[in-house]
Amino acid sequence: MKSLTVIVPILPPTVNHMYRSAGNGRKVLTDEVHAFRKHVWAEATETARLTGWTLPDGALELHMFITYGNKRNTDIDNRIKSAVDALAIALGFNDARIDRLVVERAGIEKDRPLCEMVLMERTKMRGIDPARTSREPIYVEESPL
Repeated sequence: MKSLTVIVPILPPTVNHMYRSAGNGRKVLTDEVHAFRKHVWAEATETARLTGWTLPDGALELHMFITYGNKRNTDIDNRIKSAVDALAIALGFNDARIDRLVVERAGIEKDRPLCEMVLMERTKMRGIDPARTSREPIYVEESPL
C-alpha cells in the first residue's frame, strides 16, 4: 500500500477562519484558506510527480499530524475541514471517499507549525470484512446526557 505524504509549513485555517462576509449575506473563502490551499497544492502535486504516486481507486484513509507553533490551547478538530478540502482539491478527489481519518497533535515547535497529511488506500476495516458488517442502527437504552 503506497501512501502520499504532504507536509506544509503552515496550519490549516480553523473553521471559524474559513469564510468572511462579502456583503449581501454572501460568504467567501478567506485569504488564509487560499494561502493554505496553494501550499497544499504545490506540495501534493510535486510530491506525487516526484514519487510517481497515483490516486488509488476506492476508499481512502487519511492520517493528519498537526504540530503547533505555540502553546496556545486550541481544538485539534477545528482544523480538519480546511485541511481535507485542500488535499482533495489538490489531488482531484471527492473527500467523501475518506472512510478513515486519524488526527494527532504532534507537539509544539516554537514558531514552526506544520501540517502533515498521509493519504493511502483503505484496504480493510479493523480486520472486519466490510461486506459482512451489519447496517442495523444501534439503540442506546439510557443517554448519559
